[in-house]
Amino acid sequence: MELKGQVTISIEDFEKLKAAAEQKEYAENRLTAFKDRMSQFYEIEDTEFWKQVKEIDSKPMTDRQIDKALSKARETLKIVVDTEALKKTIRSMINKKDYPDDDTHVDLSNTTDKELKAIEICFREQED
Repeated sequence: MELKGQVTISIEDFEKLKAAAEQKEYAENRLTAFKDRMSQFYEIEDTEFWKQVKEIDSKPMTDRQIDKALSKARETLKIVVDTEALKKTIRSMINKKDYPDDDTHVDLSNTTDKELKAIEICFREQED
């Protein structure tokens, strides 16, 4: 719905709207930056997946058989993480204002590249 015309609002309401718009823009910019950085620390290894897809395509199969075979093929995909890029991304995304009482996050955000390289990355496995 588009309205045309003019409205009158108080300066206080205008400042609130302006602040909200600035916060929205800041959040959108941080999200875009995160998405860009995220694409730099992982890739998908799909060699075996495509090998199985070609095999599936070369055989006559029912839709059910294709679904089952594709499901099995998807299980061969691997997410390969560049741990150094991941650590740098985590370090750069820490907003110190979000952790006023957490020295660990502040210390992590202040690490040198040498210190960051020595920090171990651990992945938590999900239980079924």
